[in-house]
Amino acid sequence: MDDVYRFTKEQYERFKKSKYASMMYKDKMTLEVVLQKGNDLFVKAGEGIDYRFYEDIFNPFIHGDGT
Repeated sequence: MDDVYRFTKEQYERFKKSKYASMMYKDKMTLEVVLQKGNDLFVKAGEGIDYRFYEDIFNPFIHGDGT
């Protein structure tokens, strides 16, 4: 998966403590910060077993409750 996604530093810190980060861990999905520019962090996710990063993790976190 070559898609890169953007978090603000604050969003990324909240994300690391969220249920979505736990979901990634359980699904053996990796997340790597590939670039930091100002207040933005750009990340790349590895493939998971059952989940897709954008549909199941990133989008619900950004547009959901953020927990």
